[in-house]
Amino acid sequence: MSTERSEPITKEDVLYAMGLIPGDRPPSAEAILKILGRGSKTTILKYRDEIWSDSHDMQIDSIKRLDRFAQELSNFKNNYDTVIEQLKNDASDNALLNVELSQREQALEKRRYEIDEQIREARIKAKKLKKKNSNLKKDLHQIRLTVESLRGQILAITDDRLRLQKERDSLLDLVPIDERPESLRNKGQEEIEFNL
Repeated sequence: MSTERSEPITKEDVLYAMGLIPGDRPPSAEAILKILGRGSKTTILKYRDEIWSDSHDMQIDSIKRLDRFAQELSNFKNNYDTVIEQLKNDASDNALLNVELSQREQALEKRRYEIDEQIREARIKAKKLKKKNSNLKKDLHQIRLTVESLRGQILAITDDRLRLQKERDSLLDLVPIDERPESLRNKGQEEIEFNL
């Protein structure tokens, strides 16, 4: 039997295991450890949290916040429009009042322009984030397909390994122990491990 230490887990190992666990929440360290069969919970949690923080859920949350921000700015703009209309309707013939009103209108118009620009920029950011989120979903889907493919390959390799071990054992049983090469004399009843 092999006495080699298992390789340390990598972020890719944890990503692979997370792809096999369904759900909308980060999987537990125990669930990931069960799939990987090795690694410390601390390391698994560290990689899991890094992966999860980069995930598409964070992008969706950002999009929602930008949409809310754009809506608040739009409401703010509408309130300014209402104030301008009220100032126009309530203005008297007094020249000072008209000058002050004009200055306020200019300031409000400038602020409204700035708000329009912020809304436009927020919408552009939201659109980019939606596209990025869509790309992340496509990437995640592709990773899952790759994981399924690798899983099938691993199962096929495992089946081949077992079949070859049985054939080897059958062939060794046909050769008397003293006629076997020295390296195989004590392996008739032992099982040789293959590292994948």
